Amino acid sequence: MRLLESKGKVFLIRRALIYGLRSHLFLIVLMSCTLPARGAFRPMKILHKQPCDTTLTAASDIPHTCWRSEARQAKLPVWQFTLDFEFGQLTKPQWRKLLDVYASWHRHRTVAYDPHRSYTLMDFMPPLMQALNAHQFHEEEVSLPQPLGELVPRKNQGLDRASLIANCWGTLYEILRTSRSVSAVPFTFIAGPDQMAEWLQQQTMPITDRARTGDILLIYHRLGDRTYLDHVALMVDDQVFFEKAGTGNDTPYRLVDRETLEQSWRPDLFTFELRRLNAKSLQPPQQQFGLHSQSTLAVFPEFAGVSPSLAQNFSLVWFREQEVVTKYFYQMRSIHLVKGAEGRSLLAPAHLSSD
Repeated sequence: MRLLESKGKVFLIRRALIYGLRSHLFLIVLMSCTLPARGAFRPMKILHKQPCDTTLTAASDIPHTCWRSEARQAKLPVWQFTLDFEFGQLTKPQWRKLLDVYASWHRHRTVAYDPHRSYTLMDFMPPLMQALNAHQFHEEEVSLPQPLGELVPRKNQGLDRASLIANCWGTLYEILRTSRSVSAVPFTFIAGPDQMAEWLQQQTMPITDRARTGDILLIYHRLGDRTYLDHVALMVDDQVFFEKAGTGNDTPYRLVDRETLEQSWRPDLFTFELRRLNAKSLQPPQQQFGLHSQSTLAVFPEFAGVSPSLAQNFSLVWFREQEVVTKYFYQMRSIHLVKGAEGRSLLAPAHLSSD
């Protein structure tokens, strides 16, 4: 397979209508374009939760309960749900096995053993996943600094602003990057489909053995002789994944089962492929996706003249329609984590809003 090309949102919508594709993808793209709000993480407002039938394959010999929580109404019903798994109290051998299965792919040891503690699956995940889980991110629009605004053609007036947005690609990248370093500071940012496809091509490989926690799920579709990346998620267990469900204000960071993923990404229209991150180091997003990144300068060499301090605060997403290139600027912003009860990582209060 020639891995992962994309021409972006507008192209996909048009081609989808032409080819008569019917899936939640196009609802997600269209309905995610909500009016921007103050940039903040907001906890999902859970209405109720109930036991579910999903089980953890890698922990099949350790008693656990799946809980399916339903949040208040979202634009799409599929966005209302998130999963959690409770183990309860563990013996030390059980705790060691869960560490080996679910925590060996990252360098953080966030969960000490306590025979009186009630454990959950999220306790064994890296700090950024713990903090983001069961939240949404509400977008923010900011004025574009003058040096960048001068690079926006007059015919693109109205695009002279930047947005702070979170999407599945940026979320996955930061979870993987910060999982490899106990000191890396995570960021909220958005990368373009072409840039993400290039990075995936360079730094992931096909899985030749059994898939495991920390592998990457790619969801894509083909039109003609081209392949288009649509979504990414992180594998947690055989049928359980962690995702940022989309770019809109209503889309959650969550644990989700494969059945729910397939409600958004129908297997008869989309291909699911698992790949594995290679051993190469991951650069901070400013270097990998910022205005001075190789992928951006290769297309827009004029950004080489932007000051480094400014270039590191913004990324660029572009779409090419025939000979017309449309550019969108996105701000990058750091995420600060704090330790909560029993060592679990939380978003710092300054990032949170309950509005």
